[in-house]
Formats: sequence, structure tokens, C-alpha cells
Amino acid sequence: MADNELSNRLFKVLGSNDAPNFMIGVPYPLKYFKDLRNGRFFWPEYTSRHIKQLRKYINPKKIYLNTQVTRFYFERADKSLCEEHFQKLKNLWNDKDIVVVEGTMTRSGVGNDLYDNAKSVRRILGYSENAFYHYDEMLDTIVKNVSKEQLILLCYGMTATVLAYDLAKLGYWAMDIGHLDIEYEWMKMGATDRALIKGKHVNELKEVGGSDVGSCEDPVYQNQIIADITK
Repeated sequence: MADNELSNRLFKVLGSNDAPNFMIGVPYPLKYFKDLRNGRFFWPEYTSRHIKQLRKYINPKKIYLNTQVTRFYFERADKSLCEEHFQKLKNLWNDKDIVVVEGTMTRSGVGNDLYDNAKSVRRILGYSENAFYHYDEMLDTIVKNVSKEQLILLCYGMTATVLAYDLAKLGYWAMDIGHLDIEYEWMKMGATDRALIKGKHVNELKEVGGSDVGSCEDPVYQNQIIADITK
């Protein structure tokens, strides 16, 4: 089963030490959860329940990144630094040629200025659900269409973690930016609860229409697509 294979790959990536140019993150609330608007009760309970399992995979001597870095708005109790946080993230692709790898319903940066400071934007589209079933095809498509001088931004669910690892081993620069676009949309809205975004897949609201996005005929978006493995 692809789900079991993905789970096994994620565990291996978490404990990997064979790619010196690769860094992986863990949820920062495992360490510090006081600044969370939500989850202040979830994370202490989760950690206490799963501490034995976590110790099997998390090396206390290893430096981990913070997976919440791209979830910079909604979960934060103190939102005073959200705009500054966002701008620092955006500077990562300033004047760079970027390739966004995403699901067909993700449309990261469409309708906002998320990538306006990039030198160029290209896109490779994959499946919005069950992406890992088509993992080899996506990895092969990236390798065939992207140069090692370009920055790859992965908006591709849990599959993005494994892609970032395999691409790093091949000498590519890839970053899993997760829900950054949706968080940015919520920040611009001043949202106090998770909200639907017109034309964009919001996985956390799938049961209330988060997957009902329709087609995207935006000419800029369409012209940026260099490959679509769903076709």
C-alpha cells in the first residue's frame, strides 16, 4: 500500500543522516507551545502519550528546523510579528528562478503577490490527493524539467517531505513550504477561523467545500505550467 510506503519513507527521512545538504523539521510545539492560540492542550497531551515513540526517531543531538515556519499566522496567539515573518520567508526566493511543485487544485500564489519578487515562476502539477501513488513519475518529471540552478518550492502535502530529501541527494535545492499560501491568504483576510479561499484547495476544510475549487483559467497561471503529470 502506498500509504504504508509513505509512512515508512517519512520515518526514514526523519532519522536520516546521509544527506548533509538536507534538513528536516519537527513541530515546534513539541518543545514550546505557550504561544499557540490553539493546541495549547493538544501538544502537551500528545507529547506525553507518544514520548517513547518520538524518542526512537528524534535525535536530541541533531538540529531540526521548525515545521510551523510556514504556518506563521493562524495558530499564533501573538500575531504582531506575522508580517515580518512572512517577508523573511518571501526573501528566500527574491530574484530567483523558482519552480512550484503542487497539486492541480493548490494554485499557490495565484491571485496574490506571494511570488512577485521571484525572477521567474514555473509550475509542475501533480495529483491533489493520493500524490504518493504517483511519486516516481513526479520525481522523474522534476528531474527532467528543472535545472539545479532553480529553486524548487514544494506545496505537495506529506509527499513533499520525501521529495525534498530525494532531490537534495540529487543535488537540487528544494523547500517544502506547505500551507504558506493559505496562511498568507488568511493573514490578508484577518481571519479568526479557518476560511475557504476561492479557487484554492483548503485541505483542512475539505468537508465543507475546501475541495470545490473549479478550474483556473488565469492566463498567467496557465502559462507558468511546464508539466502536469495528471494528464
